Amino acid sequence: MPLLSMRSSSCLRWLIPALLVGTSALAQGAPTSVGLLAVDGSAVEPGMGAILTDALRRNLPQLQGMRIEPRTHDLAEVKMVFGCGDDRADCMTKVGRNLEVNRLIYGSIRKQGANHVVQIRQLNVSDGTVEKTLSETVPKQLLMQPSLRLDELCQRWLRMLLIEGLRGGVVVNSNPPGALVSLDGQPVGRTPYAASSLDVGNHVIKLELTGYNQVVRTAQIRGNETTSLDEQLATRPEQPSVAAPEKPGRAINWVPVLRYSSYALYGLAGVAAVAAIGSWGAMSKAEDRASAHIDTLIGELGPRAVDYAAFFGNRGRLSSCQGPDGLVGNSTYDAYVSDCQSGNRLASAASGLWVAAGTFGIAGVATMLTAHYLKKNAAELSSPASEKTLSSLRVLPTIVPNGAMVHAAIDF
Repeated sequence: MPLLSMRSSSCLRWLIPALLVGTSALAQGAPTSVGLLAVDGSAVEPGMGAILTDALRRNLPQLQGMRIEPRTHDLAEVKMVFGCGDDRADCMTKVGRNLEVNRLIYGSIRKQGANHVVQIRQLNVSDGTVEKTLSETVPKQLLMQPSLRLDELCQRWLRMLLIEGLRGGVVVNSNPPGALVSLDGQPVGRTPYAASSLDVGNHVIKLELTGYNQVVRTAQIRGNETTSLDEQLATRPEQPSVAAPEKPGRAINWVPVLRYSSYALYGLAGVAAVAAIGSWGAMSKAEDRASAHIDTLIGELGPRAVDYAAFFGNRGRLSSCQGPDGLVGNSTYDAYVSDCQSGNRLASAASGLWVAAGTFGIAGVATMLTAHYLKKNAAELSSPASEKTLSSLRVLPTIVPNGAMVHAAIDF
């Protein structure tokens, strides 16, 4: 049972899950850590604050790169430890630094006529400033119990607080200029380079210029700030190139490979054929049981069987396993439907297995013929009078809906 549902409706019900928020892709480095303080619902109906807090906590993992840490804290105890009497930014900054997070989210609910106003703030713990404040009027009924509509609202709020509102810039210079700039593994331009709308967090920047050593740096992007990188490129010493010795090519003898492959294909064809025979036998037994159930059902219905003559006399409807609604619930009819459907499935399986057996068999014959031809051709090439050279062989078995084909191409 969740901790919040076990507490009373006093204003001291708070939950502080520590969260690691990936506001960019994983390749962008370490995520931004975010702490969530439970919403203050002391000024409204009991339980509203807990319901909204649970909804925020439940939807935080929906954002990319975000995960919830298992630890929890009581806000009243945290305030008591730090001597805080309200939710001022300096007090919340102390709380955030104690939790070792980069940003802190907290808020409250207050009444406004028949509706309620939800206010949520996002605090930058590093400099103690509130970077984003969100205030929205919400119907009272929406905060009374968990719902899909409340989850959608929380997802929109969290995106505005943690993703859409957190952007920063970077300026990259190099000496000499003209170095290729790659941002998180993607080439984006050459120095001097500037970008003004990057996700908050760590980004990997790589500089490359011919004749100079490669430079890799990690730039920490902060909301509404521009980070500057100035790099002095070092000349790369020339190293004598050593050509790798060429390894003599080794021709592949395809004859034994194809011969053993044909044996394997024959084996697969045999296995598929045996399985098809077994499936066919099981299908026949299922059809016999279904027919017996139909005869029994006609006997049970007696004169009433005339009412279902359109079903009993129609072979197509009997094969489709779909009878009149009036027979549904009859134990004999239900047994017929079960055996009929089982027979249809087994028939489909048997047909597929026969097709597979034929396909493997054809592929095995084609492979064996190809091996025979290659062996004969190799014997001719080994003759002193022959100057032909077998360059390569390409064999491509292909399965199509109506059968199978084998494409073989030999280059001289």
